[in-house]
Amino acid sequence: MKKSTVFRYLFLAIFNSFIVYAVPLTITFESWFLLSLILIIGLLVNIVYFSDRFLPMKWILPGMIFLISFVVFPAVYNTFVSFTNWSTGHILTKSQAINILESRTFTPEDQQGIEFDLYVFQNQELQFYYLADIDEQNILFGKAVTNENIPTSNFALHEPSLKQNGEIVPPDGFNLLTGKDQIANSTTLQDLSLVIDQNTRAQLFKISVFGASTGLLSSTSQLYTFDESTDSITNNSTNVTCLAEIDNFV
Repeated sequence: MKKSTVFRYLFLAIFNSFIVYAVPLTITFESWFLLSLILIIGLLVNIVYFSDRFLPMKWILPGMIFLISFVVFPAVYNTFVSFTNWSTGHILTKSQAINILESRTFTPEDQQGIEFDLYVFQNQELQFYYLADIDEQNILFGKAVTNENIPTSNFALHEPSLKQNGEIVPPDGFNLLTGKDQIANSTTLQDLSLVIDQNTRAQLFKISVFGASTGLLSSTSQLYTFDESTDSITNNSTNVTCLAEIDNFV
């Protein structure tokens, strides 16, 4: 037997041993794309180099292997990953993922799109205040604040004294802005909210030149709640509980 033949068989034996070693690992880690790449390359190498035929392929195959490994495989794999949550931006620890999920909010269906009369006041310091006339039990008055100041803002108070016989009575030191004045300050007013409670805001929705403007209720509640005792997370909008399985909530 020629030395070249012995060397070829020795090379194939070592090569196939790596294939046999790599296949169970890829199956364990469920790396199906890598498994398919290993099997294709292994099959091509054995067909070409075990036979004395395919002489041109003995020179072409190494280049094909590099082409498949470093061009075709990355392109196909990146395309696959782009349709999954496996991209770099989704690589988080479990606690980080839970914190992000618990920070998400939703608006309950019974609180969506609620409109009411909204009156805008301005005090002597040129600060804006809202009066939200939601119903007889909720005539809410308070300072209108930006999103940055919501956590430190006081909740609106029920002030029925500001509405007497269907007419709005401005508090002392406050001016009731007309529709024209509201339009002049619309850029500022659209960024302000009246904080009703921890999850509910009243915002200016439509400015009316004749009569009261329209306010819109924005109510948000925590969308997901994690239960450490059961290692599960609950969607509060649908009341669906997902258990943790292999680092995923399903």
